Amino acid sequence: MSASRGFLMGGTAGLEDRADPHEAAWMELQRAMARARRLRLVEMENGRTMNGVASWPVQECKAALRAWLADGPVPIGEIEEMAEHEGFDRWQLDVAADALGVLARKGRWRLPD
Repeated sequence: MSASRGFLMGGTAGLEDRADPHEAAWMELQRAMARARRLRLVEMENGRTMNGVASWPVQECKAALRAWLADGPVPIGEIEEMAEHEGFDRWQLDVAADALGVLARKGRWRLPD
């Protein structure tokens, strides 16, 4: 199979051979960044951050968010107020919401079904 056919059919076989060095380096950087994003998600789920610092506040925020949304959708403003009252910052709230798969619709957050 030729390099161009492999590329057109979704493969990357031989692409680095015909690409200029800058394009090949860019593609390798993109692959490395994708691996780092996957690793980051796994580490956040396990309670660690990339630099090894414990992210227990995120775990606590996940538990609080799960409790706040247990009875159904809640306005985002109320969630933000409760989070601030509990000492969680916006980053922790966003990471916890992403980890739980929180859905936003019409200014309200809810847990997935």
